[in-house]
Amino acid sequence: PVQFTLSSALCDLPTDVTGTGVLHSVTRASQSTTGEWNVVLNLTAHGTASGTDGSTYVFDYAGVQAWVDPVSPTTPPLVVDIVDHFNLLGQGRTPDVMVYLRGKFTFPAFEPVDDPVIRGLDIFCDPI
Repeated sequence: PVQFTLSSALCDLPTDVTGTGVLHSVTRASQSTTGEWNVVLNLTAHGTASGTDGSTYVFDYAGVQAWVDPVSPTTPPLVVDIVDHFNLLGQGRTPDVMVYLRGKFTFPAFEPVDDPVIRGLDIFCDPI
């Protein structure tokens, strides 16, 4: 299960929106002959959401996170390469929220390493 609440002020919505749905995660780990680990998480989610004003939405999410050269598959790396899409689609005249992210970030602080590509209102309008 996945749950989230989006702020109306941050995400340019008429009201706060709460969503629930299903998250599916597949993690693959491989080790090179020199001992370097490559850990990739493939994430997808979908579900429904509603605003406090009665508005309704559907949402979908897809993300890939690649951790390369971690010390071990259970030790977090310093940098994660992320491609991430979140779509909150309003039903009727309710506005949509769409966020796209592509970049490298430190982990766990989530600070950008290079200049990430971010499309949408705010990176934090992607709650998953």
